[in-house]
Amino acid sequence: MTGLVIAATSWPDAMIASFGIVLVAVVVWQVFGTGRTAISSKGEQGYRSLAEQATATQAKTAAALERLTDEVGELRARTQELEKLLKEVG
Repeated sequence: MTGLVIAATSWPDAMIASFGIVLVAVVVWQVFGTGRTAISSKGEQGYRSLAEQATATQAKTAAALERLTDEVGELRARTQELEKLLKEVG
């Protein structure tokens, strides 16, 4: 004879089991969320370090460019003096 199989648990037991499953799912979800946050912050630290290096390099480049601009100005002044001297002699 085939019959209907009835679960051997009562409603309160089923509710407690359901609540336990939901609780475990939420805990697992939060653990993975925390892991994603940690990975994200490590990546942000890498970008921050890269940005700091780029800023320092830009400052060095700006200083070198300023020095070169001054030197080119001095070379122009000397060249003009030489042109003047050559015009006076020639």
